[in-house]
Amino acid sequence: KELCFRAGLFKMGYAVQVIFVFYGYAHEDVVGPRELFAHDTGKLTVQKAPSYLYAYPRTGRQGATVTLMSYLRRLPDYAKLGGKTIDYTLDGSAIGSAVTGADGIANLTYAIPATLSIANHTIGTSFAGDISYDPSASTGILKMIP
Repeated sequence: KELCFRAGLFKMGYAVQVIFVFYGYAHEDVVGPRELFAHDTGKLTVQKAPSYLYAYPRTGRQGATVTLMSYLRRLPDYAKLGGKTIDYTLDGSAIGSAVTGADGIANLTYAIPATLSIANHTIGTSFAGDISYDPSASTGILKMIP
């Protein structure tokens, strides 16, 4: 398979043995140039890329609906990660999940219970990780107003 290096990042989903080969020339005045050859084998360890998840703060009213939003990025280049499932909680209780679009943003429409107190509530978001990316989590605030 062709290997691609871009911005110092390398992503590969299977094990590979890499052989490093170095060529050089040494100059000898009497004999002429002489080729130097060295090679070595080593183990290439490919790790999952870290991810970054951000939960947007929101404001809502009892009995209304609010769109909870988060975005997921790859670190260190902040590339948008589409097609990844984000799980949402409110004050620690699961309320649903949404899949990120090509823009890396996940939107969950949430019907605020009429009984939810007028206070700040914690929106929890989490990405479980996958074969390519590490898990990440974030919290935001749902500010309830009268």
